[in-house]
Amino acid sequence: MPSSPKKSPDKELVKIFEAAGVVEYLQYLQSSKSIMWTNFKAGIARGFGITIGMTVVLGVFIWVLTKLVSLPIIGEYFEQAE
Repeated sequence: MPSSPKKSPDKELVKIFEAAGVVEYLQYLQSSKSIMWTNFKAGIARGFGITIGMTVVLGVFIWVLTKLVSLPIIGEYFEQAE
């Protein structure tokens, strides 16, 4: 009965790395242009998210303040602050 040749552990490790995308990731890390482009897009998205988030938070805050003006005791305090 002929024995099958054993696979090299190096070749199996390379296949595992290729399947996991490690090779593409290492190529990405070596390209400064792609890193800068990715970071630029992430910065734009982060800035857009902060802008939208702060708009919502400030809108809710102002809406709550307008509701507090109609309260008897607290409303008088806010009316004097104007």
